[in-house]
Amino acid sequence: MRDLKGNTIGLAHFAYVVDNVDALVKRLANIGFEVAIVGAVNEAYKSRYFIDPNGFEVEFIEYLTDIPSERNQYV
Repeated sequence: MRDLKGNTIGLAHFAYVVDNVDALVKRLANIGFEVAIVGAVNEAYKSRYFIDPNGFEVEFIEYLTDIPSERNQYV
């Protein structure tokens, strides 16, 4: 598994935009994947992170707004 806290060059994280993150979490739980990190939950988006079998961090994000300035506020 890759050390995601280090500064190693290369891919460590990638993300997919989904329509319903809660339904996706249930589907992945049914086949044995557990949420590694509960990401943001706010009025603009919510996200969940999983670690794939190769050690990559995979984020699934559901946007709750179509306004770009609201979607991209990562605090």
